[in-house]
Amino acid sequence: MDKFSIATVVLACVLTVCVGQTLSFGRCPTVKVQQQFDINQYMGKWYEERRFFAIFEAGMTCVSAEYTLQDDGSVKVNNTGYRRLTEKYSSAIGDAIVEDPKEPAKLGVRFSRYQPRGDYWVLETDYSQYTVIWWCTQFGFLNTQFAWVLTRSPEGVSAPTMSRIYDLLKGYGINTKNFSTTEQDRSKCPGR
Repeated sequence: MDKFSIATVVLACVLTVCVGQTLSFGRCPTVKVQQQFDINQYMGKWYEERRFFAIFEAGMTCVSAEYTLQDDGSVKVNNTGYRRLTEKYSSAIGDAIVEDPKEPAKLGVRFSRYQPRGDYWVLETDYSQYTVIWWCTQFGFLNTQFAWVLTRSPEGVSAPTMSRIYDLLKGYGINTKNFSTTEQDRSKCPGR
């Protein structure tokens, strides 16, 4: 392996540790987002059922997201989770926008006005039970991915529904083995 290749691998590994998403070899998978996405039906509270590792969620349980449509068409994002280390809930408040009206299921989200927007692609949702969110960024011959399965209930979805979600992701070449289950048990989520 030449020095450039070694440097690229080292840089990609450092980026992954710093940012915290899943690192894979090859190109980002080609996916389709939700057709006829209705942002109004999408609003409200969602509970994190599964996620790929994300450094900003390390040590968090009882994670939820609440989306509120604003008058200007943007979406207020309130992500909340329980940090086991501090034994307190913490929230990240951000905003999301539809970046291209022709593809309303592709949103851009940020949690500071000084940061660039990150992709938030809704691959599939039925609005009442679950949503599947994903994004991928290419770094040469490597890619990094985030993925979440959110549900309307902290109890999650049925095994057959989760199996169908996994089949969808596997069909795109997304490795579902990267998912971990987020603790949502009421007895372990203080105040719920």
